[in-house]
Amino acid sequence: AEKITPNKPGTKEPVADPSHLTDDEKNQVKKNVEDANKDENGKSTLPEGTTVDVGDNGTATITYPDHTTDTIQG
Repeated sequence: AEKITPNKPGTKEPVADPSHLTDDEKNQVKKNVEDANKDENGKSTLPEGTTVDVGDNGTATITYPDHTTDTIQG
């Protein structure tokens, strides 16, 4: 996490209730974070094995293979 600064999505995903995202909304936020971290060829710029989890409030937690994390606020 100290060596990587993830890109934040350029736009915010509109949701019905910012405190309680639906599973579909969480999946869209996850996709937006993943898409924001791809190169011009569509390849992820994050290390292989990185996961993105989105909480009920839209906060995305990026967990790297070494178990360090970065957080993007919802």
